[in-house]
Amino acid sequence: GQPVWAAGTAYAGNYVVEWPANSGNLYISEAGGLTNQAGEPGVDVGHWMLCSGQPIPSNPCAGLNSVGVWTNMTGVSTGEIYEFPAGSGTFYEVVIGNYTNQTTNAPNVDLDVWALKDCPCKETWVANGQPVWAAGTAYAGNYVVEWPANSGNLYISEAGGLTNQAGEPGVDVGHWMQCDGDMVDADMDGTPDADADSDEDSDAAIPALGMMATMLSVLAAGVLFQRTSREQ
Repeated sequence: GQPVWAAGTAYAGNYVVEWPANSGNLYISEAGGLTNQAGEPGVDVGHWMLCSGQPIPSNPCAGLNSVGVWTNMTGVSTGEIYEFPAGSGTFYEVVIGNYTNQTTNAPNVDLDVWALKDCPCKETWVANGQPVWAAGTAYAGNYVVEWPANSGNLYISEAGGLTNQAGEPGVDVGHWMQCDGDMVDADMDGTPDADADSDEDSDAAIPALGMMATMLSVLAAGVLFQRTSREQ
């Protein structure tokens, strides 16, 4: 039946699906079968294996020119970028000057040598095939998606990765951070800002009070004028 992968679906072992739709890329599920918690083919490489077509780049921070994974045996040089820990999607750059093939402590320990390196947003998105966010999909850390489709708004997942329970980019601001495009207001319910209304009410009240004071002054002056006239 030429099935296309569907998020949130359980699959039998050795079941073949196409993903993305009409791409010609076919993936086979692991022999033991998959629950509906399994991730997207091409991203969840632990559960799906490409068996036909071209692999989809799914490397978080694919836009970075990373040397590889740092270990305590690695000799590092100034300007090099390493992932640490392995598979974390977190990267560090050697920022200390005049280092050539030097061994160091771990990047998250030796802070004089290392600095956390942000993933380049648009470059990573392009390198990974310009993916669009799909509900019910698990994502690796520092994975960049577009949402809504064709909007040019790009979001990067938190470094620890996301389960398929994570929400929509632009709404679930605890898991997705916008890194390119037009900034989206996270308050999506269209409710007017109560504080703004209060400010407007306060501003409107100031002229009203001033006008009342003026009227009272005029009335008081009129009464005083009448009293003075009678006394004369």
